[in-house]
Amino acid sequence: MSDPWAAFDGFQSPFHLGTFLTGFSVMTEPAVCCMLRHVLEHRRRGVGPNKPLIVGVQGPQGSGKTYLTTILRDELISPPNNLSVALISLDDLYLPHSELVRVADGHPLNPLLQGRGQPGTHDVSLGTKILDSLRRINEPEAEGTVSIPIFDKSLHSGEGDRIQKTTVVNRPLDVIIVEGWCTGFYPVLPETIEKRYAESRGPRSSFAYRKEDVHEINELLRPYVHWWSTFDTLIQVDCLRFSPVPDPSSHGS
Repeated sequence: MSDPWAAFDGFQSPFHLGTFLTGFSVMTEPAVCCMLRHVLEHRRRGVGPNKPLIVGVQGPQGSGKTYLTTILRDELISPPNNLSVALISLDDLYLPHSELVRVADGHPLNPLLQGRGQPGTHDVSLGTKILDSLRRINEPEAEGTVSIPIFDKSLHSGEGDRIQKTTVVNRPLDVIIVEGWCTGFYPVLPETIEKRYAESRGPRSSFAYRKEDVHEINELLRPYVHWWSTFDTLIQVDCLRFSPVPDPSSHGS
């Protein structure tokens, strides 16, 4: 699904932000090394007694953030780091299929809500409960176990649904990684949306959706701010696009 925020020139982040670039596979290892150093540096600084470091990871759809965060987790849990890590994807916090259908039926004119993906299609209350529980998981009075849902995108002809199986996280927990395309996004002022639409009029407009649709998504983003408030740092995955390097031997005879 297209990104309704693409026309906004980035987003303001209250976090200490690390931005790491990815392109072809040759960039994967350097990007993970940079992400690893960033996480370990923030862990070295400390986040308080009994508190795991919470790291948000944001990147455009298709940027490889899920792949990168999986490698990052594997690096963190392996020697010499030997840390306990929980990896959460915002994809696993989608509403069950029946609720996604309800959202779509309740917003028949907004194509951004006709399926999963955008703010408004996640189970915000469940996500809040999970993140708050993970943040306190190491405290002596905490239960010490948190279950994270699993969303299977292959169900219902690709519309997806939550399954009964969960991922169980136990304490002690050192690092929590939360990845998703809109991770760390804050709602903008309505005037900002109005201004951008006014400035983009013309045949080359970068807005693919009605202004009313974007306003609605902007409002639905507001309860997600509590999720971002749990973060200690945020990593943004940026994509490099390379042009093929010409072969000198192919020029002339």
